[in-house]
Amino acid sequence: MKDFLYLLGGAVWLAAFPIQACDLCGCYTPQLEATTSREGEPFGPGWLRGAYGAVAEQFTHFGTVQVDGHEVGNPTDQHLDSSITQLVAGYSLNSRFALQVNVPLIYRSFQRPEGFKIDRGTEAGPGDVWLLGKLVLFHITSGGGREVSFDDPKSPRMVEREPDYTVSAVFLSGVKFPTGDSSRLKEEFDETEIEGAPASGIHGHDLTLGTGSYDGIFGGQFSLRYRNFFFQQDLQFILRGDGSHQYHFANDLSWSGGPGYEVYPLSSARALDVWDAIVAAGERHGLLVTGPNVARAMERGITDISYATNQDLNPLELWQSYLVDLDKGPFIGRDALLEVHRRGPARRQVGLLGPAERLPRLEGPWPLLRDGAAVGDTRWARWVIASDLLALSLLQARLIDLELPIKIEQWSDRQLPPFNLGTLVQTWRITAGLARRSAV
Repeated sequence: MKDFLYLLGGAVWLAAFPIQACDLCGCYTPQLEATTSREGEPFGPGWLRGAYGAVAEQFTHFGTVQVDGHEVGNPTDQHLDSSITQLVAGYSLNSRFALQVNVPLIYRSFQRPEGFKIDRGTEAGPGDVWLLGKLVLFHITSGGGREVSFDDPKSPRMVEREPDYTVSAVFLSGVKFPTGDSSRLKEEFDETEIEGAPASGIHGHDLTLGTGSYDGIFGGQFSLRYRNFFFQQDLQFILRGDGSHQYHFANDLSWSGGPGYEVYPLSSARALDVWDAIVAAGERHGLLVTGPNVARAMERGITDISYATNQDLNPLELWQSYLVDLDKGPFIGRDALLEVHRRGPARRQVGLLGPAERLPRLEGPWPLLRDGAAVGDTRWARWVIASDLLALSLLQARLIDLELPIKIEQWSDRQLPPFNLGTLVQTWRITAGLARRSAV
């Protein structure tokens, strides 16, 4: 007669499968929409845009004892709390095929009778790693697209609408490797019943972190979405191999599914609605909506602040090469940027910190002089923290790292050492304090 500990609490996943005190089954696969890069929203270099990741958590509390299918008393309060966190990393080779790795991190806390004593303990560590291949059988969408909005006649904008209706099916297959610790399985061969002692419903196969076997998985995922409402159904069959310690797990057939509602939108289609809601909520707090504040932007080291500062410039001169994917093409200006990238920019944007003095009116770019010769120009200048002045200037690239003093014509007779704004931009440590220390 075998005692089992059955599910008492719920899992974080919305599931519809029966479960004993063994929760090794189940391999998380993100929804197809969550692993597909959206057109018009590129991220990173071209080779990285097929990558995706996810984290899934399953927590289960087992605390009810059954014998031969009937619930019995639990005087020793035996229970098992199990947490499985799956770290998912995948790469979509194309729109139909992807490879995925699942790494489970398992933590289990238990209390059970062991003869006339109470055994308490924990098991924690990585579980068995899965390698999966996913094939999109079909992916059908209806509605959605892009259109130009003329809500503001002076500023027409491109609006992207998600598909109203989406239906898709994915087939998955893969293999599980015996990377998790399976030493707990040895208990299955050492269990003895002591007459008069309460029987334990928690056994070695419930506590083990791995099965000790190479297993195969076959399954599929079906999802149906209408705007923010969706329904998803998952089906998985796990074919168990021969395990270590001569213990063989049974094959598993599991399914899960149910409806849901997406609270957080995945596009910017309703961005203006969010903006209006923020403004309305801030009225009672005196929220003031203003245009771009050039002064504060410069104090934070933000260099792209006005057409006056970046006209006739390119991203490479502004230390912003991360904004351009030269491997993507064709696009307007690509050939010119490739040539600049090949030769290296002839000039770069730098910062100049000067003394606290009255600034003349900046009617146009101020020339930068080195030994009386023009080596660049200043596009913008303003007061910053601690009564210093900060100027955004273009300087010949060969002079940036030489720590040579530069003079701004129309400003001061003082020779000013330029500091490299590229270091600030590239490390995202864009603060006036750091800029000042860089200039010292």
